[in-house]
Amino acid sequence: KKEPMRIPFKVVACTSAEDGFPASELERRHSKRGWQSARFCYYPQDLVLQFDGEYEVRELRILSHQSSIAKKVHVSIGTGLGARKASFKGLGCLTLDENVR
Repeated sequence: KKEPMRIPFKVVACTSAEDGFPASELERRHSKRGWQSARFCYYPQDLVLQFDGEYEVRELRILSHQSSIAKKVHVSIGTGLGARKASFKGLGCLTLDENVR
C-alpha cells in the first residue's frame, strides 16, 4: 500500500505545552518527542494547524503516547486567516482507548 502524502502545516496556536514538548515539534516529520499539553492544564486544549492551501483529506493520523492518552479529540476544519479570525466547523470527535488490559 502506498504511503499517503503528508500535508505540510504550521502550528499557529496552542493552548499550552509541557517544557521540552512544544507544539512546533509536530511540524517536524520524524520528531520523536511530539507535543504534550502542560501538566495540570485546563481542558479543553486547542491546537490549530495552518495549511498552505486547500486539500482533500481522506485520512487523519493521531498518535498518542502510551502513558499520556487523550480521552477525547474533537476535529474541526476552518477557513480564514489566523486562528482567531478563522471560521470553524466541527467534523466530529473520537475517543481513544485507555491502553489498560
